Amino acid sequence: FQDEQLRLLITEMEREMSSGWTSGSLYGDLLSTALAVALIKKQAVNSRLAAPHKGGLSRTRLRLVTSYINENLDHDIRLRELATIAGLSDYHFARSFRQSTGQTPHQYLRQVRVNRAKALLMRPHWTVIQVAGAVGFADPSHFAKVFRASTGLSPVVWRNNA
Repeated sequence: FQDEQLRLLITEMEREMSSGWTSGSLYGDLLSTALAVALIKKQAVNSRLAAPHKGGLSRTRLRLVTSYINENLDHDIRLRELATIAGLSDYHFARSFRQSTGQTPHQYLRQVRVNRAKALLMRPHWTVIQVAGAVGFADPSHFAKVFRASTGLSPVVWRNNA
């Protein structure tokens, strides 16, 4: 590719596909939306894109979306679901959500999952595999990787130090 942005997006999509979509559908949705927007911006001739939403999500819409995320952590949450709750297109939702929270929907979801995992790890009768499943990670090794990236510690070490 001669376009670095497109090359990076496609490389990341390929990496994620080859890993079995371990980061979840929401991440894949965001990658595909970013790729579509990048292609449109780079290839559109004399077209006008809609003016970007400048104010982020309203408090009500943001509360609805974040409540949905918190109540469905154990599910594979899709960008379309969140956008529908907010009443926006996928693209405008992702952009507005980031403007409102400072994080992409995927980053926010990961952080909420890690925070919930910390609470569940405080329960000694729960195994790390049970915690991983309860917060929406199908693969315990991916859970451990995400948890370590967020906390600097593996789930087992974090539990022992807590």
